[in-house]
Amino acid sequence: MLESAVSGFEPRKSSSSLLEREEYRPAAPLVRRYSISAASVSPHSSDVSKQALATKVQRLKDKVKLAKEDYLELRQEVSDLQEYSNAKLDRVTRYLGVLAEKTRKLDQVALETEARISPLINEKKRLFNDLLTAKAVAIHVNFAANYVPSEQILSNCGESLILNDTDTQSWTPDVKSKFLLSAKSLTSKATTQDPLVPKVPFMTTRVSHSEFSYSFPVITGRKFMRLYFYSNSYNGFNATNAMFSVSSGSFSLLKNFSTAQTTDALNYAYIVKEYLIAMDDETLTIKFTPSTNSLNAYAFVNGIEVMSMPDDIYKNDDGTLKMVDQDSLIYIDNTTVLENVYRINVGGNDISPFGDTGLYRSWYNDQPYLYGETFGIPVTTDPSKTIITYPKDMPTYIAPEYVYSTVRLMGLNPQINKNYKLTLIFSVDVGFVYMVRLHLCEVQAAISEKC
Repeated sequence: MLESAVSGFEPRKSSSSLLEREEYRPAAPLVRRYSISAASVSPHSSDVSKQALATKVQRLKDKVKLAKEDYLELRQEVSDLQEYSNAKLDRVTRYLGVLAEKTRKLDQVALETEARISPLINEKKRLFNDLLTAKAVAIHVNFAANYVPSEQILSNCGESLILNDTDTQSWTPDVKSKFLLSAKSLTSKATTQDPLVPKVPFMTTRVSHSEFSYSFPVITGRKFMRLYFYSNSYNGFNATNAMFSVSSGSFSLLKNFSTAQTTDALNYAYIVKEYLIAMDDETLTIKFTPSTNSLNAYAFVNGIEVMSMPDDIYKNDDGTLKMVDQDSLIYIDNTTVLENVYRINVGGNDISPFGDTGLYRSWYNDQPYLYGETFGIPVTTDPSKTIITYPKDMPTYIAPEYVYSTVRLMGLNPQINKNYKLTLIFSVDVGFVYMVRLHLCEVQAAISEKC
């Protein structure tokens, strides 16, 4: 018989036979016994496992508790926000209701006011029209004879082709022109074009960091000289760096002139400088000199116009022109250069150079220069019922008939006229003497049939 011994278990022995060998007994069927590690059934190990499990469970409970608290806080915040939004919405709704009611009342007041004023305005217009047409005036059209210039030079600076402007005048290119004296200048095109700026002659330019000049052959006498400028960037030349002086012979026309600053200050899209200059010789020289106050300064010009003009409308050397409120006399002779600052068509619309009397002057509407709350009433007369007659000693090209057929009236009531003034304000530079010319013509039929 074999006896199998498994490590960790011994056959039972009685206490009485510890010293003697037990008598032989028949063996029981063989049973396999397995050993179990003492550590695996240790009570201490079981306690540790229970403690770890309890710790994990407690941690989960804590997390659940914190999540529940966060949820309750968020729910409270949502409730508070909803309550706040409802309160705000209610206030805004009530405020909009108040505004709607006020708007309705204002609209009602406006309609009532318009209903009261409209008949008065219509009656006022009717009275003025009746005054202007009360007397039958014979149909008479006295066409003004236009001035015919003996010479006119239009130089499109920086251009290489002959182009026409909006008045169909033909401009000659200055590229390879015999009038240009300096070879250091450049030609360039404007980077952008303002919708109010005509293409000719403003889209091309003659530009230089150095001095350049033009020389035009002319006959002796008085001339219109117009310089055209469009403040823009040209071939790397920044518009703000354009600062220069312009001279003609011994006359200084512009000094440290900035086109950018001028257009911004006056809200102009472009600038046309018009001068009246007397020529004693047969060469008109125009010099452009960049300012020495800035290293990046440059000079430029887009167009030059030189045109003959009559001697009898701006010249005054007979000693009859006096300073306002003074006895000192002013002489406008060949030693005087005039610069046109404003030329206004009071009560009427703009007049283009083509609409002038052959002198190609521009006339502008007076609306931007009116000052105060009372502007008077602009009226345009009916040419079929109004006679406009120029004085015998006055040339008809002094101003277009349209200038005299438009007027701004204050009315015929002397009591009303005493309470207000018709005022126009013009900005000017200090340090100069200004000549003011007023064009007057009585066109009200109730006062005079002729002017």
